[in-house]
Amino acid sequence: MLTSAVAAFGELVTGVGDDQWDQPSGAAHWDIQSVVAHVVVTDSQATGLLLGEDVSWVVDVDVSVLGTNPVATWRGTALKMIRAFSVNGVLDRHFDHPLGRLSGHRLLGNRLSENVAHGWDLAQGLGKEFEIPDLTAEWLLEFWQPHLDALDADFFDPPRGVDPAAPPGDRFLALVGRG
Repeated sequence: MLTSAVAAFGELVTGVGDDQWDQPSGAAHWDIQSVVAHVVVTDSQATGLLLGEDVSWVVDVDVSVLGTNPVATWRGTALKMIRAFSVNGVLDRHFDHPLGRLSGHRLLGNRLSENVAHGWDLAQGLGKEFEIPDLTAEWLLEFWQPHLDALDADFFDPPRGVDPAAPPGDRFLALVGRG
């Protein structure tokens, strides 16, 4: 699921035209390049944590991290993160994160959530469709159930109301304040 979510996010990143980086995204107060820079930095931080590196936690992301080739920067970070999550046993290990001691499984859920939610943000800013596979959305909804208190405070906009019979993707987007 992570690889698919990262690929969907990346498909949008690779489609950003030179004149679109400054356009507003679906994320409040962020343009397209800010969303991509945020995902690059947070994916990189998670990778460093998984690899046992010293991680300096950045909250305010500077778009200069994207360098002169944002697509290549994103691609390198994304591939390194996917490789770090594929290490045998990493999901069962625990890591020191600013939110506390988190399992690799929890970090995976965080990264999957960010790539999906911010993929939707990019799609909104680019005027494109963004389909969240039902299986991914259902997994994310189940993942966040025990952590609902962390959603609006630490990760996303406050949840929005949604019909419980809505498709899983719509329910996930509402959970993270989108849609």
